[in-house]
Amino acid sequence: MEDVMSMLDKNVKDALDRMGYVKLTPVQREVIPLVLEGSDVVAVADTGTGKTAAFGIPMVQMLSKRGIGALVLVPTRELAAQVADEIYRIGRFKRIKSVAMYGGRPVFRDLRLLEKNSVNVVVGTPGRIADLVERGALRLEGLRFLVLDEVDRMLDMGFEEDLNYIVEGTPLDRQTLFFSATLPPGIRSVMERFLKEDYKLVQVKSRFFKPKIEHRLVGTSGDRFATLLEVLRRFKNGGRAVIFVNRKIEAQKLFEQMTQLGFADVKCLHGDMSQRRREMVMRDFRTGRVKVLVATDVAARGIDVKGIELVVNYRLPDDPDMYVHRAGRTARAGSSGLAVSLVSRSDIPALKRIDLLRPVRIERL
Repeated sequence: MEDVMSMLDKNVKDALDRMGYVKLTPVQREVIPLVLEGSDVVAVADTGTGKTAAFGIPMVQMLSKRGIGALVLVPTRELAAQVADEIYRIGRFKRIKSVAMYGGRPVFRDLRLLEKNSVNVVVGTPGRIADLVERGALRLEGLRFLVLDEVDRMLDMGFEEDLNYIVEGTPLDRQTLFFSATLPPGIRSVMERFLKEDYKLVQVKSRFFKPKIEHRLVGTSGDRFATLLEVLRRFKNGGRAVIFVNRKIEAQKLFEQMTQLGFADVKCLHGDMSQRRREMVMRDFRTGRVKVLVATDVAARGIDVKGIELVVNYRLPDDPDMYVHRAGRTARAGSSGLAVSLVSRSDIPALKRIDLLRPVRIERL
């Protein structure tokens, strides 16, 4: 920590102190010096390991307050808002202004911000950023940093064409940073096109930063809602909890049932909600005004909220990978957490697919 911190100026150090940083994570310790020396970097690490600060800290250190110096591309709206907020906090004393831009919000807001020329870091989803570039509103000729966060997820979502279009408008001497949980073949071909040949590869193995998640099953043969209430009673100890369902209509119904029973600190999050409403719910969840979030998988990837002690799978996901992403909402940054799944006979096929995916040791109560 000391060696890396000695490379940072007082404004950045003061911001990190205000944010409560005690020590840097492994990916931060390895990536920050490489970025500061000007290297292109590919960092492979699991979610929850502090990747945003790994690129945000050196980026803020090296940026000036004149014009757009950095573009951060992310797969989801929620992650865009989260990353922009963290970069704002890192750069607060350097007066580095970061803004999230993504679909689902009026484009005129983004156009107005860009016209004022007061933004230093743009964080956005590929679709909205490509649209702004095509309109001529977002000019990238002076870009110093290009960051692609969760590249594997963006490629899975079909954003490669937008990524290619965006990168065409950036300068060749930019510094490019890739962050990904995996390195499948599709990413390697993108790396060859976007990165300098002498890029540095950082791989943080999970054994250095392994989340401490307990996985438990609770059988339910009748009233699933009553079983959920018992799980919350037994395992929620004042922290935050996320309850995952598979359908938007079920999320809304579950939220209404809990509200009728007197749960005052519960909200729901699903795709039929307006973007403004989703942002308000997530803000309240981060600040602790909301303690229980009923969500579809729109929230399962890219949401990094500290203090989530419990994840409940009200319904098991059909995709076994999604189970891992859901469970990963707890035990962030090396803390511990609990993932509880409610299962009946009809859930056995989905449970078998999860067991085949990876050796997740599940305790059956």
